[in-house]
Amino acid sequence: MGVTRLQSPATLREATVAHLREQIVTGKLEPGEQLRDTEVANQLGLSPTPVREALVQLAGEGLVEIESNKMKRVAPLNLKTMAELYAVHRVLWETGYAWGAPQVGPEALDALGGALVELEEALGRNQIRAALLAHTDFIVSSWRQPAITN
Repeated sequence: MGVTRLQSPATLREATVAHLREQIVTGKLEPGEQLRDTEVANQLGLSPTPVREALVQLAGEGLVEIESNKMKRVAPLNLKTMAELYAVHRVLWETGYAWGAPQVGPEALDALGGALVELEEALGRNQIRAALLAHTDFIVSSWRQPAITN
């Protein structure tokens, strides 16, 4: 297997976290799959240190499990936990929409339309990173829009 070149964020740990997170959430790394520091480091052309740090961070996010014997693996899917997270997610989205919908003005709607086009195009090209960036760009640009006051 060849070396995968990472994007260049602030640190190698951050780049490794972003890369591994994307691999996990897109299913390229499957639940239960073992993650060996040195193998991942070799695949990414890094030393094991940023990989170890990234795996610890991902463990804190619940995406990786680190057992007492230092074995690391992609966290298995847990239906009960997923159902609980979905319920919390639903409440947060409902609350966000209830608060945010009255705040949206024409500029934010234009930004949303542009982001949706970018998202659709990126998904059509199977470019997950570009799709996530389109979503993030909309969120960031919408924070900059002035709120509509009644």
